[in-house]
Amino acid sequence: MINDDNGNGEQDPGEAGISDVTVRFIGIVGTGKDTKIIKKETSTDADGSYTFNDLPAGRYIVIEKHKRGFVPTSHVVMKIDLAKGETSMNNDFMNKPISSLIRKR
Repeated sequence: MINDDNGNGEQDPGEAGISDVTVRFIGIVGTGKDTKIIKKETSTDADGSYTFNDLPAGRYIVIEKHKRGFVPTSHVVMKIDLAKGETSMNNDFMNKPISSLIRKR
């Protein structure tokens, strides 16, 4: 989770991570009778990072639960296909503080 202060949907210098954001992970793995649904949930660390370990090959979606006081400036759901032993990195969500959207006249 990245604090996208300027709201451009990209991480720029000086834009830090957001801690304690809930991230959900849902996947379908296997085929036929061996098909399983995997559901996991975690929270972001102090630097905005999150990790889901020991995942089998499969098709997954990652969903952020918006943190109070922020609005998304990028996607809120990501699709990820993992092959056996594959690692998927830099799956970032961008969020802007609501206070930065309020302007005085």
